[in-house]
Amino acid sequence: MPFSNLAIDPSELPQAADLELQPLAPAYRRLLRLQWRLTAFFLFGVAAALFYWIPEWRSTPAYAVTGGGLALLLLFYYLTIELGWPWAGYAVRTHDVAYRAGWIFRRLQLCPVARIQNCSLSRGPLERQYGVATLRLYTAGADGADLRIAGLPLADAERLQQFLLHQIHGTDTPIDGTEPSPLSPADRLD
Repeated sequence: MPFSNLAIDPSELPQAADLELQPLAPAYRRLLRLQWRLTAFFLFGVAAALFYWIPEWRSTPAYAVTGGGLALLLLFYYLTIELGWPWAGYAVRTHDVAYRAGWIFRRLQLCPVARIQNCSLSRGPLERQYGVATLRLYTAGADGADLRIAGLPLADAERLQQFLLHQIHGTDTPIDGTEPSPLSPADRLD
């Protein structure tokens, strides 16, 4: 087969913005808000302890500056959760997995299924309490996960992990629940 490298008109390329994204689990938003409250409680507790145990700090403007800076930092953290939430979502297509997130700096990540070498689910104590999971997708040549989707409903995360593992190991996962059929390596790349 002779080598060819034809030019492609950019207007004919599929638009990533046309993705129909699935929202993250609503419980994940509640989890993020809980993490925000715990962080605020801890940081203000440290500031109050410093105020109590270091008397000379009370008379300096450093305490007011620290408190104000801390309040602004926590406000920014809260706005990141609330204003980034409507933008966040994921999509699974035949050939790739997409994840979109961000508020100020928005990002859309696409990970081709054919390049995924492994995927894992993780759930910390709070994630278990709220019934959500984080799915990590690994491709060749990276130290960490190439794509990390936090806030998936547990059942969806487990189904997605099984689907991807079947794709990685050369089997197709039918939706109707029948036995998976083997795929040839050439079929996986189509």
